[in-house]
Amino acid sequence: MSIKIDGESLDIEEVCAVGRGADVEITNDGWQRIVASYSKLVSLIEGGTQVYGVTTGVGKFVSVKIPRSEMGQFQLNLLRSHAVALGEPLSRETVRAAMALRLNCFAKGASAVSPDAVKILLSFLKRDITPVVRSRGSLGASGDLALLAQMALPLVGEGMVIYKGKEIPAEEALRKERIVPLKMGPKDALSFINGTSMFTAESAFAISEMKRLFEGVVNITAFMFFLCASPLVPLDERFSLLRPHKGQAEVARRLRLLLEDSPRCKESRKIQDVYSLRCAPQVLGAVLDTLSLAESALNTEISSVSDNPLVFNGEVLSGGNFHGEPLALPLDYAAISVVQLASLCERHIARLMNPDVTGLSAFLSRKPGIESGLMLAHYVAVSLLNEVRLLSTPATVDRAVVSLETEDNASFGMMCALKLRRSVQLSAKIAGLALLCLVEALDMAEIVRSLPRRLFEEYRKIRLLAPPLKTDSSYSDSVEKIASLILRGEEARE
Repeated sequence: MSIKIDGESLDIEEVCAVGRGADVEITNDGWQRIVASYSKLVSLIEGGTQVYGVTTGVGKFVSVKIPRSEMGQFQLNLLRSHAVALGEPLSRETVRAAMALRLNCFAKGASAVSPDAVKILLSFLKRDITPVVRSRGSLGASGDLALLAQMALPLVGEGMVIYKGKEIPAEEALRKERIVPLKMGPKDALSFINGTSMFTAESAFAISEMKRLFEGVVNITAFMFFLCASPLVPLDERFSLLRPHKGQAEVARRLRLLLEDSPRCKESRKIQDVYSLRCAPQVLGAVLDTLSLAESALNTEISSVSDNPLVFNGEVLSGGNFHGEPLALPLDYAAISVVQLASLCERHIARLMNPDVTGLSAFLSRKPGIESGLMLAHYVAVSLLNEVRLLSTPATVDRAVVSLETEDNASFGMMCALKLRRSVQLSAKIAGLALLCLVEALDMAEIVRSLPRRLFEEYRKIRLLAPPLKTDSSYSDSVEKIASLILRGEEARE
């Protein structure tokens, strides 16, 4: 599978595919724009035009003039001085995705990066050489400066990379692949480091996984409707017609589809049920609307130029496209909404422990008292939920003043992306616990064969990963497998 990089059509799933190893190609139109943009910059420099970060220093050093003979060294110094990210390294998939996003930015034809720099970055992706990039240090204001500098430093033969499964010096990997280290062009370092590509890459995985988590929680909710013989009245489309939020209508539609062949719910004599079921369209619908907002902002950012300064038809303009706020705020909003997904799952687990709700033994124990059953499933879920709630604290409410007060506003977009993805992954474990409890309860109630067709298919997937618990035993591995199924759609095998 080869992903086409043209500056226009890249989407979230393609970004994730590159991160996981898909090949990339830059289209002819993309190459032409890259070459034209670089040629314009060279022409402007030769004509004596002053260009920020090229013929001048950066930040507070903007008044310092850079001689033509020292432009290459200046760009190299920028990489070296900015490549100071700290903490645990980002995943290989995030760094590869960021490399693809930087190429996509360049293909728009406004960054004036040298074609040689583009070629070597493309070679890194094709030959599976992945820079080691540490995760902390970005303000998301002048882009992901420290992180993107660590990503770009190996192009000149410095820093560390992952090559054939091992962390080695970049110089060694370049030598083995017979790649000549990059000689920096007049704006190469600035073009690499001034952008949101690293936190956009992490966001792509966070949003992709959140979409799958959302689908999983919708399925869990349908299972709970069935198990509790909850009436389908709250899913009636007439409610959505009177309160036409798109998410509410869509969730109600999906739940009706999952439960359409369930006499158990259709014939329910309950007048109404608890909010976690009765209000599912409203709660999950609001989450879906929030997710859609974040997804829209992310798709826009993927095909945007987050760089500075930029070349426009013979002019070089200095602006603020490197600032991460347009994506950071929706990511924070998404992290808040993830709490609702996790909370609903925790509520479902709590009810599954309760014999007054299920008509089964407490904690779904097969030998109450002698065995504890799934008692600890709720404990663990509550523990995970505590962390999910902490991660919902917005990063964007903070502000920073750096570079001697020249840069006095920051988005903290990278932190928004990191905590959202962490929150989604923890919530998937809570969802995994809920699904394990559900399939155990369905077996104990001996109603599996009356499951609606679509829910039976989901039940079967879970059971392939988590065989029935005959007696008390650890089920940690089963829950981890179910969480992986939720997040990545990995099919269970016989």
